[in-house]
Amino acid sequence: MRDDLSNLRSSIIEVIALQKRAEQQYNQAQAEVLKWQEIVKISLDKGDDSLAQEANIKKKHHINTANIIKNQLEKLNIQVDKLKEKLPILERKINEKSISSIDTSTEKNIKRGELIPPHQFRQRNY
Repeated sequence: MRDDLSNLRSSIIEVIALQKRAEQQYNQAQAEVLKWQEIVKISLDKGDDSLAQEANIKKKHHINTANIIKNQLEKLNIQVDKLKEKLPILERKINEKSISSIDTSTEKNIKRGELIPPHQFRQRNY
């Protein structure tokens, strides 16, 4: 189970890294959209329709790219949330198993006479 916990933590780290890269790519694509929008505007102001059309094509390309990345980013966000939800559940199971094994071990030691059961402790008056 501890391996599962380690693997889950590694998965969370990997997905968060992918999420951060996707955010950077999305921001870059958005910056490209703004850049090409500005070129479209300047080209139209100067009366260069062919350059404006070319810039508009590139702007649309970057809009499509940004939309694709945004969809991927939304999926990654959902994946990170699901993985983060699983983490405390798995940690709790491991803790419960550890406590259970300690209790079992203590019972075996009491039966073998290696430990004094708690109800047999004497209360000392100091």
